[in-house]
Amino acid sequence: MEFKPNLADIVERMRRFWRLEQPLDRVPALVTLPADPQWKGDGTFFGRLDDYIASQERHLDLQAEVPDDAIPMVHPQYGHALVAALCGSPIHASSGTVWAVPFLRSLEQAEELRLAWDNEWGGRFQEDLGRLREWARGRCALANYEVEGVADTMAALCGTAEVMLAAHERPETLAHFAARVTGLLIEFGL
Repeated sequence: MEFKPNLADIVERMRRFWRLEQPLDRVPALVTLPADPQWKGDGTFFGRLDDYIASQERHLDLQAEVPDDAIPMVHPQYGHALVAALCGSPIHASSGTVWAVPFLRSLEQAEELRLAWDNEWGGRFQEDLGRLREWARGRCALANYEVEGVADTMAALCGTAEVMLAAHERPETLAHFAARVTGLLIEFGL
């Protein structure tokens, strides 16, 4: 791996740490360098993949100088909006963040939710993922750690106020909605 040639040692260091075994040579250490000054949030480079790759390359070059155990990685710039967008929500990006515009009119629409990889956002995500995969090959890991949890995805689909009100007024409906969203997130992760 170009940005972390001692990856095998890092993996072994972490393996021993989590198994409470004798350290390889030292305990794991993670050092995070300051981000690129352009970086404002997880959606800073949304829609500007070339700029993101250039920024990450500069950052990973600097990070490679630090003999720590951080795994260098790149990831698509969609944040928690991605799963909602795959279900039909529009995405907006502004001020360094990406968010989905809630589009469900009621929680009862949960049964209609599907991950539509053939919609605009699914196509764009897969294209970005493919370009990042090519760039990252042999250099660093490719991740999608920006996908958020169940509650954030529920809020992205129908709005925070609707989720909060349902928690008080219709907890069974909210529980069913949460279960459906959990299923979508698991499906996304497969």
